[in-house]
Amino acid sequence: MERNLTGLKRLIRAKTAIGTLPEITEYTATGNPATFSTNLIKPLQAFEIPFMPVQSGSGTPSPDNVRPISGWPGVTVTANGKTILVAWESVAGVVYGGTVDLVSGVLTVDRRLLILDGDTGWAAVGSKFYHSLTDSDFIFSNAPQLCNYYLYEKMLENGSIEVTVDKRAYLQCAYGYNRVWVYDTDLTLDTFKAMLNETPLQITYPITPKTVQLQPMEIKTIIGQNSIATNTAGTNTIKYLKRG
Repeated sequence: MERNLTGLKRLIRAKTAIGTLPEITEYTATGNPATFSTNLIKPLQAFEIPFMPVQSGSGTPSPDNVRPISGWPGVTVTANGKTILVAWESVAGVVYGGTVDLVSGVLTVDRRLLILDGDTGWAAVGSKFYHSLTDSDFIFSNAPQLCNYYLYEKMLENGSIEVTVDKRAYLQCAYGYNRVWVYDTDLTLDTFKAMLNETPLQITYPITPKTVQLQPMEIKTIIGQNSIATNTAGTNTIKYLKRG
């Protein structure tokens, strides 16, 4: 009987001790790298990575300083010294803007890249050159875009009357007209088209966000200080667990 009572007391003490442990709580860390401390070895609850198109070179893009644009076939993650390669080109192609949550595996794409040579249906209003954009996913957005030949100025709401800044690229999504505009008073339509036949124009444009399901990933924290980074330039958001 005494032995049974002793065992019962130990069980009660153990249950009491467990009951006094602080609750496990979800926290958020941001940055690139995102650094945080935890007292648990647990999978991340979310790991969202934003990314934008990449433009090579430096300085203002111009016909004398063409700056090519490239996208993302995947991302590289460095989690507490371990490198993880995440590739999606086989299922989503090269992506030029959006976000990916590696935990859920959801890739959201919100930009595409348009490549135009001189023979792709350009017309002109004086020194304002335009091309009709036929992608049905194209939407109006004030988000910044990139062009390899010119600085991107803005999204037009009223057409060519807003094309007022020389040496600029524009997008138009208004009154049923979806267009790419370029204003360059140094060029005629013929010389502009000849230039693009040497090196095609590249410009990113916004689309209705599209999602692609990738394979979800499990990335575990370590006890103590954690540092998780990517080869992208944006601010990552991580959700992790901690007791207390």
